[in-house]
Amino acid sequence: MKISNIKAVIPQRHILFTSLLVMFIIALFTSCRKELLNEKPSASLTIPSDIKDFQGMLDYALVINSNSPSLGEESSDDFYMEDAVYSSLDVKTRNSYIWKRDIFEGIGGVIDWNSPYQQVFYANIILDQLNSVKDIEKNTLEFNRIKGAALFLRSYAFCDLLQTFALPFDESTAETDLGVPLKLSSDVNIKPERASIQHCYDQIINDLVAAENLMTNNVDYDHPNRASKPAVFALLSRIYHYMRKYELSEQYATKCLNIYNNIVDFNSLNTSASNPFGGVKAEGMIYLNKINPGLLFHSLRSNAIIDSSLYMSYDDNDLRKSVLFIIRNNKPFRKTSMGGSGAYFTGLSTEEVILNRAECYARSGKHDLAMKDLNDLLVNRYKADEFSELTASSASEALGLILKERRKELVFRGIRWSDIRRLNKEGANITLRRIIAGVEYTLPPNDKRYALPIPPDEMLLNPMPQNER
Repeated sequence: MKISNIKAVIPQRHILFTSLLVMFIIALFTSCRKELLNEKPSASLTIPSDIKDFQGMLDYALVINSNSPSLGEESSDDFYMEDAVYSSLDVKTRNSYIWKRDIFEGIGGVIDWNSPYQQVFYANIILDQLNSVKDIEKNTLEFNRIKGAALFLRSYAFCDLLQTFALPFDESTAETDLGVPLKLSSDVNIKPERASIQHCYDQIINDLVAAENLMTNNVDYDHPNRASKPAVFALLSRIYHYMRKYELSEQYATKCLNIYNNIVDFNSLNTSASNPFGGVKAEGMIYLNKINPGLLFHSLRSNAIIDSSLYMSYDDNDLRKSVLFIIRNNKPFRKTSMGGSGAYFTGLSTEEVILNRAECYARSGKHDLAMKDLNDLLVNRYKADEFSELTASSASEALGLILKERRKELVFRGIRWSDIRRLNKEGANITLRRIIAGVEYTLPPNDKRYALPIPPDEMLLNPMPQNER
């Protein structure tokens, strides 16, 4: 249910000519008033100016709900590729797969960077222009919801950028580690420097706390790509999880689940269908984009073979084994996604929030509560009457079980890369390995390559320190 990320594939340099031109394009293509599409350009179209215009921008799925950053997933460990497939891929994907120091080799127009910043740009236009709406529209329920949604969108995009282009959060170095440029204005002439990781997370959290006070508890089932207070809480739980501030992650997970805790029961799905989620409604997601759940993994979608140890970790009575995967030529491949399409769902979901809280419970010694959360989830994943509740005699045993199920439940959701980053900070000692043409490539724990390089065209446009690789 997150604002899954939708990014129009427009290189950033192409939207930086003038703010007036960009405003015109946005108003022309995103206004909910369809008749505007047939009108000739005029001054009245240059600036979004009312609630309907702003809502139209937030509902523009080509920018707000697609093309999630894929570099982290491509660099992760849930899959592998055979040599012939690897050789057929584009340069960026091949290089990110083996953690090459220069993954772009001069290639620009990188969606992983441009798309989140397009979302930030849209959010900033709304936030900058909201004060210009008519007084009668100000401080109404709809006005507040639009403002909260814009703050949520910007926060989600910054979070995506940090997981890809900055090192994992480390409290001891966060004040000096480089994050990403915090673009907080729609003025395209302002080119901020890279903020510290601490500053970036502070900005995200402050915006989400402000959004919390503006949003309602209602999840909009007719427009499931719209933010809500449960979505804000879910994102805060995710962010504090990435920061390894587990007490706060638990707190926001509980706030979310107290309002919204629906889960899709896999027993209700046609597990043999090529798209078991095709008919699932938004009740199973906190925030689900019904147009495009996020084009994660691009060309790897049909050619990435699931890690055999991961696939074999699913019990035969575990419906995820047939719902999520398909066997071709005796090898497991990813079948579909929680988003109900071939594209991968990278949004926020109740199952992620439940797993966040279960892990936090285990880390604070409340292993009984941790196992209850875990079992409440898994009973919806196993064949009816075939699930035996898992038990743990200690918090450490519970934590091990939860982390194992977290990887199985959230596979190909854009989360594994961030989990590896934070878990290695705690001593998990996860080393990633690839073998291509008989050559082994490795990514050791806490390597600087866990921050992907900033694309070369952005470095030319807005010179800044590059990530050390």
